[in-house]
Amino acid sequence: MPSILLADDDTNLRGTLAAALTQEGFDVLPFANGAEALDHIDAVKQSGAAMPDVIVLDLLLPKKQGFDVAIGLRARQVQSPVVFISGVFKSKEHQDEAFNQHNAQAFLAKPFGPDKLVAEIERILSAQAAPAAATAAAAEKRPMPGQGGLLESPVIHLLWRAARESHTGILDVFGPRRGRVFVFRGRATMAQCNAPNINVGVELIRRGILTSEMYQKLIDLCVERGRGLYDVLRTEDWITKDQIKNAYRAVIPRVVSYLIAASGSFRWTDTDEFNKVVPGAPTSLLDAVKVGLRTATDTELEPHVMPRGPLRLAPGKNWAEVTAFIEAACGSDSMVRAINGRATVAQMLSAARDGGERVARMRQAYLLMSTEAVMASTEAITMDANQTAQVASQAARPAQPPAAQRPAAQEPAAPRPAPPQEGSRPQPASRPTSHQAQPTAGPGGHVFSDEGAPVGGPTMPRRSSTRAVVQEARSDEGQAFSPEEQAARQKILDKLAALDDKDHYEVLGVPATADGAQIKKAYFNLAREYHTDSFAGLHLGNAAGALDTLFALIQDAHSTLSNDGKRAEYDAARKMEEDGMSTDIAAILEAENDFAKAKTLVARGEMAGAVRLLATCVEVNPGNNEWKAYHDYANWWGRRDPREGKRLVNELGRIGAQMAGVPDITYFAGRVAMEMGDMSAARNFFRRTLKLNDRHGGATSALRRVNKAIEDSQKKSGGLGRFFKG
Repeated sequence: MPSILLADDDTNLRGTLAAALTQEGFDVLPFANGAEALDHIDAVKQSGAAMPDVIVLDLLLPKKQGFDVAIGLRARQVQSPVVFISGVFKSKEHQDEAFNQHNAQAFLAKPFGPDKLVAEIERILSAQAAPAAATAAAAEKRPMPGQGGLLESPVIHLLWRAARESHTGILDVFGPRRGRVFVFRGRATMAQCNAPNINVGVELIRRGILTSEMYQKLIDLCVERGRGLYDVLRTEDWITKDQIKNAYRAVIPRVVSYLIAASGSFRWTDTDEFNKVVPGAPTSLLDAVKVGLRTATDTELEPHVMPRGPLRLAPGKNWAEVTAFIEAACGSDSMVRAINGRATVAQMLSAARDGGERVARMRQAYLLMSTEAVMASTEAITMDANQTAQVASQAARPAQPPAAQRPAAQEPAAPRPAPPQEGSRPQPASRPTSHQAQPTAGPGGHVFSDEGAPVGGPTMPRRSSTRAVVQEARSDEGQAFSPEEQAARQKILDKLAALDDKDHYEVLGVPATADGAQIKKAYFNLAREYHTDSFAGLHLGNAAGALDTLFALIQDAHSTLSNDGKRAEYDAARKMEEDGMSTDIAAILEAENDFAKAKTLVARGEMAGAVRLLATCVEVNPGNNEWKAYHDYANWWGRRDPREGKRLVNELGRIGAQMAGVPDITYFAGRVAMEMGDMSAARNFFRRTLKLNDRHGGATSALRRVNKAIEDSQKKSGGLGRFFKG
């Protein structure tokens, strides 16, 4: 029987609502003020009993008001869904605060009938049951990736899979934020992290079970006896078994919150050995994920979400399961209704009405992409009838209260950026930079990898390709447009066509030497001219999508060039492209790996294998003189063409002089000269190599051979040779 905690100081209303809920089969726990409600929650936590399934709070309560009770619930890690009711505080501002700051599942403005509260509670409980039912029926068990990077396989992705597929093992997180989550059959049994205020000891002090002095003594006893915290606590009889388990259980969602958007690396170990030493306090891993996601900030989420800004999303295989609880996890489900296969992640973020909503949308994007709830592609995804129906169903779902309580904003199919304001920081469509993880391409692709490997794709697309968008926009030219609409369409398409193959500076119309003030002025001039507000009331047809693309390019350029760090990276990438060097981080990393292998082969004299690897390296980055020198040297040994030998000696000598930190190149010049029979030149190159590295073994032995050859030559010429050769 589901239990409902009901707190309202109106005796008549409280009695009426309690009677209606009881008649529908709910177990009602009525309270007349907020303090009593929190006291009951504390008593439940102490006993280890189950929390209420739903908590109903009046906003204007004696002793502790409704919002204060909600804050107290969060502080106690209570995850029960909350419904607010009020006859006084029911303005839009109060409702927004309830949903955005206190994670409300519903808001009912008095007066309302008991049947409306019953309907809302049944909706909430049904939404909670849907993911559990889907999970129970779902999830084939796939092997968990053993290790990888968290920007490619985020913590939320790994925990989601562990829960849905009932894995057992230990997830270790490495990086600035370190931690461990112990998972047994898809449920968390314990969690630890390096945050000094998130551990079971602090939790026991917070609960009043231990004092700080007792905790310090406890640590000393652990060290002295070489035993774990749990063993010492039980031996000293300072705490009951239920108390320690409840403390461990309470820490789990706090650790998951700390790690949920961590950057760094991970390791997954398939094992159940920890059950022998870890005090079992099983709790729902997905509930912990929901709690953690609600606390994730834009700063934590940006490394995961913003590099995937160019991706377009469409519903994927886990869509219904994830969207059933997305509002509870993220504080909003507004982004869901904008997913149409055409709008990019960056555009949907830019359409947020304010900073709070933008963070909520970043959480939604992170959740949807991490749980395989969406398909992703850099190209537009054509949604079939089933996918369109899924989005329509989600938009119609009363996850937010009905219009009388909290009107759900109707968003356009392809969201447009909010109007820029002087002095405000724009939220632009972002493109990935060289140090960030890249989005997958290809229709239907998943965004995050199960293998933890970097995903391919261009690191910093320097030029904008707009021809396809312009061509698509012109495909409806046969439709009826007014002269004003025709002129507006032409203006948009002409501007977009003019930006084809242009870099960020050319998009804004500023020189590469432009300072921040010039960039800002150019951006606002373009924003005023090409923002959607400038075309309000006009039917643009397919040119509306072109306008989105145009404004995204303008925002992208401004975002990159107005940030010193991003601009420096962008300028470096432009220079690399001009020099014929790749800016594809995955290709560069692979080439660096190949180069390391090739160096080993060259040292062994296995030139044929080295040439194959080095040819790929040079193709990726022809501007890298070290790679080119190694390639030319290894390649020459395959033919030993004397006609090429002299040119190669000079070339290697030149590069070696420029790259004093790579003495091998000068050594190579000596080896080729030696092979060509020019012992004097070889001796000079080997001596120069030893000046750069006096422990260079190859140069030392080669110099001995060259000196011996020169001495033998001098003996044969009667000793006169010394007067004519170096």
